[in-house]
Amino acid sequence: MKNVYEADEARMLQTIERELDLIEQRVRDRRCTLCPVLREFALLLLRALTERERRARREGFEEVGTKAMALRRRATRLCIRVLVQQGMQGLSLALSEGASGGSG
Repeated sequence: MKNVYEADEARMLQTIERELDLIEQRVRDRRCTLCPVLREFALLLLRALTERERRARREGFEEVGTKAMALRRRATRLCIRVLVQQGMQGLSLALSEGASGGSG
């Protein structure tokens, strides 16, 4: 039974890896980097990877845990990139509104 569960976890990590690939492709387009849906999806994947990594460690799934850790690090870098880009855009908008005499 443990082998079946471990195989399921490995398949789930493959799915998450493909989703990370998709997000990374979208992030190359600056307009997509500013999308709140993309940000939330990236954060959701990061949370899922963190949970899977913990579960793998708890269950003794060494390979799955190692893969989950690598993907979590990748997802963390991706989330940081998206959050920084969105924060910079928000700051830029706020500064431009202030410079143009907008109320705030």
